[in-house]
Amino acid sequence: MAESYKEVQRKLFSSEFNKFFRKKISLYLGKIEKLRKKYLLFVYIIAAIALLPVIISFVYFLIDYEGMLLILSKHGINILMFEAFILVLISYIVKGYQNKVKPLILPRLLSFAGDFRIIDKNSPEYNVRPYVSSLELFSFFNRYSCDDRIEGMYKNIKISISEILLRKETGSGKRRRIVTIFDGLLVKVPCLKKYKGTTYIKRNGICLDFSGNKVNLEDPEFEKYYDVYSSDQIEARYLITTAFMNRMVELAKKGIGQNITLSFEHGNINIAVASSKDWFELPIMKSANDIVVYRAIILEIITILSIIDSLKLDVNIGL
Repeated sequence: MAESYKEVQRKLFSSEFNKFFRKKISLYLGKIEKLRKKYLLFVYIIAAIALLPVIISFVYFLIDYEGMLLILSKHGINILMFEAFILVLISYIVKGYQNKVKPLILPRLLSFAGDFRIIDKNSPEYNVRPYVSSLELFSFFNRYSCDDRIEGMYKNIKISISEILLRKETGSGKRRRIVTIFDGLLVKVPCLKKYKGTTYIKRNGICLDFSGNKVNLEDPEFEKYYDVYSSDQIEARYLITTAFMNRMVELAKKGIGQNITLSFEHGNINIAVASSKDWFELPIMKSANDIVVYRAIILEIITILSIIDSLKLDVNIGL
């Protein structure tokens, strides 16, 4: 039987992870650190180029205040566009480093947490847009991107983790607007209860568009944190039992459930974890030899597993 997330967490901060790190990871650190320094050098060079106009402008400002104001009035937008381009370029370089080292290290690293694998971007399995589009939870987006796709077995259930960014673009030209609908992780877990309709549990204050009628579950503490919508009021009460509500409340109190929305669709429980952070990435500003970097990535997986454990999604005893 697979280890619980608590056991993985305990091992992460014991000598067991140190042994795993030396045996499975340290062999590749020299190559990764060499790549990191190479990409970081590019970042520093481009950042220096970006600072040059700022330094020149500051010096000129001290010498000729009115002349500098005149230059800014004529070319200020161009300067801002140049600086924005530099930021985009730096972001591109950082992402290039992360994409280079991720296939080398991440699959080996995730093996510490269990039977997980990284889905290759060239694999048909990588494209989860059809599934995401089929969810009423995310019915109002027309721009989609996916960064990481991870699949694995945890306590005899197959889980799928997708890092996605969903946006809605409207208008064109000066009226073009892009609004972020969702940024974070979508975790798909098979539901051990059978159902036909669609039911949603969302944290109060999270704005996601979906249909369905409000369900009042007569639990003041639960409704202090969450709202429930469903296409079938009776089925919603069948799915969301008192015990399940208690677990959701505990998640909220711990802070884990602060930004999560759950949907019961297509025979699964879909957990949307809203977060704009880059998940499962090696930071370019930290040494590749630092064990803390790799421990942090395992902790991100543990966060997801803790939600599954807390809600007992692996136990066929009724939610």
